[in-house]
Amino acid sequence: MAEKTESSIVIDASPAAVMAVIANLAAYPEW
Repeated sequence: MAEKTESSIVIDASPAAVMAVIANLAAYPEW
């Protein structure tokens, strides 16, 4: 059987704010 690892975090921001960061492809190099 394959091993499985799972992780999660809580982000203190609205879904719209999170999506704005994810959708900002131009900022990816800054990460």
